[in-house]
Parts: sequence; C-alpha cells; structure tokens
Amino acid sequence: MTGRDRISGLPSNVVEHILRFLPLREAVRTSVVSRKWANKWVHMRALVLDDKFGKVVKPVASAANNKLMLDVCNVLMRHRARLNAFSLSIPDLRSAFSDHRIGQIIGSLDDQHIESLSIEIKDYVLPSCIFSFTRLKNLKLCGCQFRSSVVAFHSSAFAELDVLELRGLAVPKLGGEARFSFNCPLLSSLTMEGCGLSTNKIGIVIEAPKLDYCRISGSFSLLEFKHTPLLKTVHVHQDLSYIEDKGYSNFKKFTDALRSVEQLSISGYFYNIGKQQVFVDGSQNLVIKSKNRRAQLKRVKVEQFDGTKMEMGLVRSLLSASPALDQMEIKFSASHRDRWLICKEMLGFARASPTAQIAIE
Repeated sequence: MTGRDRISGLPSNVVEHILRFLPLREAVRTSVVSRKWANKWVHMRALVLDDKFGKVVKPVASAANNKLMLDVCNVLMRHRARLNAFSLSIPDLRSAFSDHRIGQIIGSLDDQHIESLSIEIKDYVLPSCIFSFTRLKNLKLCGCQFRSSVVAFHSSAFAELDVLELRGLAVPKLGGEARFSFNCPLLSSLTMEGCGLSTNKIGIVIEAPKLDYCRISGSFSLLEFKHTPLLKTVHVHQDLSYIEDKGYSNFKKFTDALRSVEQLSISGYFYNIGKQQVFVDGSQNLVIKSKNRRAQLKRVKVEQFDGTKMEMGLVRSLLSASPALDQMEIKFSASHRDRWLICKEMLGFARASPTAQIAIE
C-alpha cells in the first residue's frame, strides 16, 4: 500500500479529536497536511489562546505586538463553529490589545453555549459580561481585577457552575472590607488563592450545598461556610492575621462547617489571641486524613495556651463540633499560673465525642 494517504483517510471525528490536543498555532497549520484537513480547525468547539499562541509578545517590540493582535483577530474572524470552551490566557496581552478590545473579544462569545471559560491577563479589569455566561460549568480567572470590592457568584448567574478557580485577583480599595460571596447550587470545587491584593481585608462567605473540595489561600478577615453539608476536603492558609476581637466568632463559624470534612489542613496566621499571633501549622496541629467517609477530626494539639477568652472559645467550639475526637492535647505557656482553674472550666465543656480526652501539659 505504498503511497497511500492514511492521514486523509482518518474519520472526521478522529481529526477533530487530534486537533483538540494541539496548540492552536499548530492546529491552524494542519491545513497543509491534506485537503481533508484544510480549515478543519475552524470547526473546533474549543479555542485556547495561551502563552504558546502569544509567545511573540515583547513589551518593547511594537511589531511583535501588532503581529499578535493580527493573529488573534484572524483566528477569531475565521473560526466558524459555536464554541463551548474558550481560554484567553496570555498574561501580557494588554501590551498588544486595549482593555476595550479585549472586552469586545470576551463579549462576542455566545453566552448561551460557553461551558468552560478561562481568562488570565495581568491587570485586566474584567467586564461585567463575565457574569452573563449562565451555562458555565468551569470558570478560571487569573491575574485580573474586579470593578467592585463586592464580588458575588450567585445562583442567578452561575446556576450550573461546577468548578471555580480564582488566582491573584485584585479588587479596588474603596474603604472597608472587600467581600467575596459564593452561592452556587452545583459548585463542587472552589480554589481561591492570593485574591484581594489591593486591600488588606477580605471577607469570604460560601454557601454551596454540593461543595466537596475547597482551597483558600491569602489574607482574609472572615471565612464562613454557611451551607456546605458535603464538604470533604479543606485547605486553608492565612498569610497575615486580621482576625482580632471578633476572631472567636469567625473561627466558630468555620469549625461548625467541619462536621463532614475528611481532610483538613490549616496553616498560617489563622487567628489572633489577644496581642499574641498564633501560628497554626497544618502539618502538625490540625490535620484530618481518612478514607472513612464519616471520619472527622480525631486529634487536636494546641500549644502556647494561656486560657484567654478566645482560646477557651476555640477549645469549646472544637469539642462541640468534633464527634470523632479522641484526644485534645493542650500545652500551657511556660509562665502560666492558673492552670487548675482553667482545667476545671474546660472539664465542663460539652463534647460531641463521648470518648474525647483532654491531655494537659
């Protein structure tokens, strides 16, 4: 069968599957492979304009930036299929495009059919049309900015959202506390890292009945899980401590959400105790790892304990919210003198676990 063109003989669905795994520039170039492959890429249901596509970007080279602009416009004008997935992930795109032009590209997408959307553009102010893609199942936003310090992902706009990833997003510093709220009925995975870079206080409220996985990292003054009955895996890292006098109430709201958690990792300055900043190391003090779906927090270690009101509140909330707890180890600070009175008070705390023991050092 010498000379047979096997590439041209591939079924159309196989050709389309191959194109999905090629960088867009390479997918466009496949038009020269054979007649059957000519302009096949214009019918792809997913487009990825990423660093590989925008590798010619050089902030000081206007010719390279003009080429990128022409390439992007050429691809979008020639494409014919109705997209269900679109990724615009070129961090330096603003060196070639104005914000208005980028907004036109995003606004031109069919908001009734896009199911997966990814935008990564450094310092780009996101347009309001981001909240109009009502069929989204996957959304990823990186390095951009929101117009408002109050950011709401609510069921009215995100009724079908399943996976949400927010990284390095900034909000304007308008005074007071910035607020992120998540009220998405089908959300199963939430990742939020390094957001609110232009403000020093962020409040995060999560109400997601299907949430299974949550990773929160950054500087925040409030983290509240209001309705997350299926939550299994939680990773929290607090860069700085902004939880002051109201720290106990916020921490209690957090621990109340741990009833179904199987794996918990907390690190960084998660709460304040008086003037003392307490470092909670997720690898040592608060860790849950279990294959048992009903297993929960089994062991807690609290160090440098002084018996302050908020420390006692922390112990009380953990005891009352941990039905599988085996042991809570409390190590007093070296200078503490009223251990007996504090221990007597702790013995009266209600315990969700009938086998929970308190070990005092």
